[in-house]
Amino acid sequence: MAKKILIVDDDELLLGIYAANFKDEGFEVFTAHDGAEAWEMISAGNIPDLLFTGITMPRLTGFELIAKMQADSKLADIPVAINSHRGRPEDEAMAKEMNVDEFIIQGSTTPAEAVRRVKLLLGIKN
Repeated sequence: MAKKILIVDDDELLLGIYAANFKDEGFEVFTAHDGAEAWEMISAGNIPDLLFTGITMPRLTGFELIAKMQADSKLADIPVAINSHRGRPEDEAMAKEMNVDEFIIQGSTTPAEAVRRVKLLLGIKN
């Protein structure tokens, strides 16, 4: 049974790259262009096994989306990986405070490495 991953990013190119990488590794991939769209999908019953989200997005940021999920007992235990294009220390500190499982910095982490780290998080053996 393929693991479901919800990838949230307002950068269409990055969304496509990560979606392709995760699909190639056997994931069932859902995408959203911002936190609000992702929340609508989750609220409609599309519950992912893992959330892979950017931070800065229109309508609802990655941190706001994570907070909404953590406030819902049915969603609070879903692992979260933040995919940060800025890699700012304050974002990393906020992620740590929110118990985010993985903080990935795009500039220094390849998409293949991001997939590897997500697989580890989900206990998937390569």
